[in-house]
Amino acid sequence: MSVNSAVFCSMILLIIIKTASSLHPQSLRDQMETIDLQSCINIAVMQNPKLITERLNRQDDWKLHRLQFREFFPELAVKFSKSDSVTYNAPDSRINSLGFSVNQKLFNSGNDIADYRSAGRELKLRDLSSADLRDNIIYQVSHQYIEILKYREILNVQRQSLDNLDTQVRIAEMEYDLGGLTRSDLLDIKIRRSQYSLNLRDNNEQVLQKRYNLASLMDLSVSDLPPLAGTLDLDYVSQTALTEADSDRTVPLLTGMALDFSKELQSSYLKERNARRDVFEARFCWLPEIEATADVRFTGSRFPLSQPSFSMGLNFSFDAPLLPGRIEVQTGRSNPSEHNRSIRSETGVLENLDALVLPSIARNRLENIHRETEELKRQISFRVQALIHSIQFNSHRCAHTRENAALETDRLEIEGIRLETGELTRLDYVKAEVRLANHKTELIEAVAALYRDEMELAMICGTVPDSERDSQWRLIINQEE
Repeated sequence: MSVNSAVFCSMILLIIIKTASSLHPQSLRDQMETIDLQSCINIAVMQNPKLITERLNRQDDWKLHRLQFREFFPELAVKFSKSDSVTYNAPDSRINSLGFSVNQKLFNSGNDIADYRSAGRELKLRDLSSADLRDNIIYQVSHQYIEILKYREILNVQRQSLDNLDTQVRIAEMEYDLGGLTRSDLLDIKIRRSQYSLNLRDNNEQVLQKRYNLASLMDLSVSDLPPLAGTLDLDYVSQTALTEADSDRTVPLLTGMALDFSKELQSSYLKERNARRDVFEARFCWLPEIEATADVRFTGSRFPLSQPSFSMGLNFSFDAPLLPGRIEVQTGRSNPSEHNRSIRSETGVLENLDALVLPSIARNRLENIHRETEELKRQISFRVQALIHSIQFNSHRCAHTRENAALETDRLEIEGIRLETGELTRLDYVKAEVRLANHKTELIEAVAALYRDEMELAMICGTVPDSERDSQWRLIINQEE
């Protein structure tokens, strides 16, 4: 099943669930016996308020951005006026005027085009950031899901060990009553049992806390979250762990993928590009902004209006430091026997002083953004290398812990025989049982840590999976299977 098909099916499932809930108020827990990771991800993605709000805002901003293209076309206006003038001892004057005007910006150093393209790049970056947010939600849901499975596995081990400890405590009490065990050893066994019981309660609390976190990501109450399906595959072997020979070739590749995928880095590139534009604008602020105007009118005392007039002009605006100014050149005709030209200029004195320091400020800002970009690239590269090293470490840790757990299992069988023959004390056997449980717990934690590092590396490199065929399911064995 493809990703789109899986998402579509999950949407249909969610609509059916919501419709059924409105007709029959049942919780998700009542409608589903268990829930798998893929369903958790789909529900979290579809119900996340940040994703919904961001999607709606981006749709609105894209509409406004398309309308912004109107700024490159002329400004058109239709004008109508009617005036009645009454003067004593003179005939009344009634004048009607109808016309239209056109204003077109001809040159402004390309600022409008640069702003339009920059706004488009920012919106595309927001689209990518939204996808990044979705991937982050997938990572968080997967992480909380695996954490719940991890603590559930640990609880299974601890409950089994606690039952064994209870049995050993009862046997130790009988041996103490018969004089075969010292009071010090009996108390030591009971203390270990009590401490183990406390650890089990702590992990129960951890499971509840992780369920709260997962339910929050899915926008559900914790009471509505069904039990999770699946168990951790404790025999899982990492496919990402690299040998020293592979690291020299693969680490630069993964680093490049992370640098290309990072939305934060792309945003920093965009800021740097805009800062370079600001430097250019600050250096060439003396370039004029040129605007053309045209106006056509028809006037008369009554309709149809029979007296045409027109005017055309060019406006030059100079935003230079110290002496900013404006020049307007205009020509036109108000009647067939008249023609006029006019030039009007205006210059400010000791105005626009900020433009004197703007180039320096713009260059400093560009330098700061460039430094931030380079620092961000170093941080991403370092994080990729650290994750690869952590994956290698946890992979070796899983292998050694798995081997130690197998050895401790064989050793415990031998210790049981030695206990029956009297070669081993009850306290030493209890210590061996606790030691085996600790090795099993360490193996579960190592597998979960390995998965967490692999998922974070996938998220950084832009390869977060979102279907059951991908790597996030390699750690999960469905109970039905």
